[in-house]
Amino acid sequence: MNSPTKSLFAAHALLPEGWRTDVLLKWNDAGTLVAVTPDVTDVHADAARASGPVVPGMPNLHSHAFQRAMAGLTEYRANPADSFWSWRELMYRFAARITPDTLGAIAR
Repeated sequence: MNSPTKSLFAAHALLPEGWRTDVLLKWNDAGTLVAVTPDVTDVHADAARASGPVVPGMPNLHSHAFQRAMAGLTEYRANPADSFWSWRELMYRFAARITPDTLGAIAR
């Protein structure tokens, strides 16, 4: 197990229980957060200090994985009148037929 090697002191941090003050965050060499301690009164001089409030990272859950499954379906113009809007209609029809299990398989 890696030992904590990095730390960050935040005057204000948003934790699961709400906003807290004087929070010390520590993580190991692998980048895994190993300690979050609010109300710290003794901060080591080598701890970096956040320049503002600290909030958890926001994951990007947006995905275009389903478009991999429709590759070839809309990559050519079947009708001279095809446009972005005809592609969009076909894409939404296709997407509406995908189940969660199918999407999981496509993404994997």
